[in-house]
Amino acid sequence: MAEGSEDQVLTVGPLEIYVDDELARVEGRAVVVSGHAFALLVALARRPGEIVGREALYHDVWGKTLQPGDRSVDVSMFRLRGALEQAGPGWLFIHTHERRGYRLAPARRNRRAVAFELPRAVPQTPEPRIIVGPAEIVPRELLVIVGGREILMRSRDMDVLALLATNAGRVLSRDAIFEMIWKRPLEPHDRSVDVAIGHLRSRLSKGAPGWEFIHTHFRRGYRFEPVARQRGRSAAPRRRERPSPRSESPSAG
Repeated sequence: MAEGSEDQVLTVGPLEIYVDDELARVEGRAVVVSGHAFALLVALARRPGEIVGREALYHDVWGKTLQPGDRSVDVSMFRLRGALEQAGPGWLFIHTHERRGYRLAPARRNRRAVAFELPRAVPQTPEPRIIVGPAEIVPRELLVIVGGREILMRSRDMDVLALLATNAGRVLSRDAIFEMIWKRPLEPHDRSVDVAIGHLRSRLSKGAPGWEFIHTHFRRGYRFEPVARQRGRSAAPRRRERPSPRSESPSAG
């Protein structure tokens, strides 16, 4: 059981939390998390195995009363779960109890249960607006605003975009994206994630040609991070990268 003062290490199963250093590890692997998400981890680790309500967590972390419609706990919890999943993919750390709260109780994953145990994708409990650099993303309206220009997205593509933007700066694997959005494990040769990324790049490139938003990391996954394009690297390279509808159609199904 994790207990003690803040100058001590909180240990819950394979998870070690160094409160003062804002550092956590899973079996020696660093958990890349900070800010409110890290504070939520500490709050749960001080009560391991207990169901802690959203109101109590909000009070512990934000220091005030939770207001109706405020999804700060859910959004930060999603980020925390993503960081824990990346550091310890063989473990399920945080359990959701409908209308009651969250519980930190590390358990080994059953591969058959992975699709059901993964944290919910952002679009199910989204922030009203996700702002990353020049991009303002409004999931419920399927809208992206860049420099005053509005870019309309398809529903599934927006799910993927909201997930990437909520984890801006982090590389998310194709498997993780698929499992969190499509709610089942990714099958070999399924190109659904790549097709969605192609759609997103095409729409974003047309609506905001001065920016590069989604970056590919070979054999690792995709990262959302707005970077201004150099003048000599504008539309032509993107046209070569953008898949044609004919090449996408066999894999989209």
